[in-house]
Amino acid sequence: MNGGGNVLGVDYGSPKHVFHVPVIDLSKWIIENFSKNDYIYVKMDIEGMEFLLIQALIESGALDYIDEMDVEWHGRFDVPGRECEKSLKETILRKNIILREHY
Repeated sequence: MNGGGNVLGVDYGSPKHVFHVPVIDLSKWIIENFSKNDYIYVKMDIEGMEFLLIQALIESGALDYIDEMDVEWHGRFDVPGRECEKSLKETILRKNIILREHY
């Protein structure tokens, strides 16, 4: 577990403490539950996975549903997709999405 507190004193990641976390396909969820007329605000601080998630939003067309984004970029970490940060930002801005960036 990266970041956050450890109030339970649990040794996260040990073999006896395995956590199963349900996930959704964000692109699919947006497309199936919203229209392009809805106002969608996305706040994203996902410790380096923003590069792959934003690429998936672009490829699926779900980015076209989003109006405003707050993104904390983690390009200083060795994470997949970080070399695409500049082009992802350009794509977001080209689609007239309000973008607030944090580092």
